[in-house]
Amino acid sequence: LTGAPADPKRYAQFAGQVARRYGDRVTHFEIWNEPNGRIFFGPDPDPQRYTRMLVESYAAIKAVDPDATVIGGALGVADHGDGVIPPVPFLAAMYKAGAAGSFDALSFHPYDYNAPLATGALYPTSPMQQMVAMRELMLANGDGDKPLWITEYGAPTSIVSEDVQSTLIVDSLRQWPEVDSAGPFFIYGLRDAGPDSGDHLEGFGLTTADFAPKKAFTAVTGVLAAGVPERDEYKPFAANRDESLGRAVTPVFSIADGHGQQFERGTRFDTADGWIDSPPDVAAIARRLQILPVGPFADGQQDFALPNGARIFSGAATGTHIVYGAILDAWSPALGFPVSDEHPVDPSTQSRAVDFEHGTITWSPTTGAEVVRR
Repeated sequence: LTGAPADPKRYAQFAGQVARRYGDRVTHFEIWNEPNGRIFFGPDPDPQRYTRMLVESYAAIKAVDPDATVIGGALGVADHGDGVIPPVPFLAAMYKAGAAGSFDALSFHPYDYNAPLATGALYPTSPMQQMVAMRELMLANGDGDKPLWITEYGAPTSIVSEDVQSTLIVDSLRQWPEVDSAGPFFIYGLRDAGPDSGDHLEGFGLTTADFAPKKAFTAVTGVLAAGVPERDEYKPFAANRDESLGRAVTPVFSIADGHGQQFERGTRFDTADGWIDSPPDVAAIARRLQILPVGPFADGQQDFALPNGARIFSGAATGTHIVYGAILDAWSPALGFPVSDEHPVDPSTQSRAVDFEHGTITWSPTTGAEVVRR
């Protein structure tokens, strides 16, 4: 366990001394490790205290070497719970405490043993989407041009197989450069911390404790020797950018029978019908349901590929909702936009309904769709 520094000022003085002593060899300084968790910032994570450390350390290091790179965050993946604060609210609290402008890059540890970065782009709570949300906070606070660094990434072979470890690392390593704000990508780690005892903290290495290479070691060295080649999925997106969408915030991901990539102001899809863009709130539903658009977003509406039809409506006053099948068939413009998602009405009849600005459409297997206007 690691406790937080007792005095942020003294910690900053130490950071300045480190920069003075090692500045001829060390030019990049990461301020702490995963301060959003008790395990590394006891007795409890404190974004205000960490921000004081960061702000004062930034000033102390820059006073010694104005060209040094100071990396803030090193935030870890975490859910709400005892002794942890998720990275997005932790960063929001850092900005509220005055962190803006006091780092040159922000770092994150996007561990996900189930999916590489691109696949994670489909899921709203994934580490990849947490990085998207952190970028939005950086942009809103004047730090939008600063890079995101992945300073730890990997998977322990005490939990996943060597094949899975290799695939996760290599896929994410190749996907990360597709993000416009991507900084360096660090793999954790080179060698297992100990023998295969079942302790997941000991099994992250690309080699065993006695330096026997795992499958990931061979795969990673091969990719690096090849210069981290650009993925085939990404090449069409690189050649067909829509600059109005801003910067890319995720890698290219597979979705249904096509691909997509999320940008600051929307998501671009490569579909059988060509290139189609969706605004952010609409695209969030499309990614979650893993469906592709079949036409452009126009007049607050966009159609998507489902066997019985689907349309996502989005308006400032009504929110963003998807309407399917028979309920969509029964809809008319006189009802206005939906103001609710589809919801159950009577479980005994399996009836479901969508509420609209000027009425409700209820559907059941026995009666079909019934429209009530108001």
